[in-house]
Amino acid sequence: MNTDSKGARPPLVDIGVNFHSAQLASMTSPLLARAKAAGVAQILATGTSLASSRLALDLAKANPGVVFATAGVHPHGAKSHDTATFHELIELWKCPEVVAVGECGLDYNRNFSTPQAQRTAFEQQLSMAVETRKPLFLHCRDAFTDFHDMLAPVVADGARGVVHCFTGNRAEAEAFLEMGLDIGITGWVTDLQRG
Repeated sequence: MNTDSKGARPPLVDIGVNFHSAQLASMTSPLLARAKAAGVAQILATGTSLASSRLALDLAKANPGVVFATAGVHPHGAKSHDTATFHELIELWKCPEVVAVGECGLDYNRNFSTPQAQRTAFEQQLSMAVETRKPLFLHCRDAFTDFHDMLAPVVADGARGVVHCFTGNRAEAEAFLEMGLDIGITGWVTDLQRG
């Protein structure tokens, strides 16, 4: 573990907790306590839909300086992304506790939403990242070419972020790093059965 010049361990930041998920929804308080005990100083509560983005914002407001929120529509839920949802997300992105746009992106692995619906929702969220100057919290699975092609112009316009859900190969990782993006190492790295 890295330490600073005085030998102290730097504080940790967890950049992606889905507190709204069925597995974690009833465990918020114990999870926050465990994180603090483990040296996690800040947590990013992930919004993957309008409803979960609101919950993430509420959690951030209840835990100022410790929990921050993302707001966005995950590619799986892109089929429910409409004009009303987009306008409500715009209001969430105005909140200082919401520090990133997303989780957004493309996921052609299971196609819970059609690729076209995913691209439409992703394009709108990309434009808001440029407008708000908030970083992107990104998801890319089995969609590298479309994802990269859509992302390149907004990165050229100053967007930045992390490809939180990254399941690609070395060349894809290097392409994202060359764009100036960070790469998330997800739970997939520990799940040999699912690849």
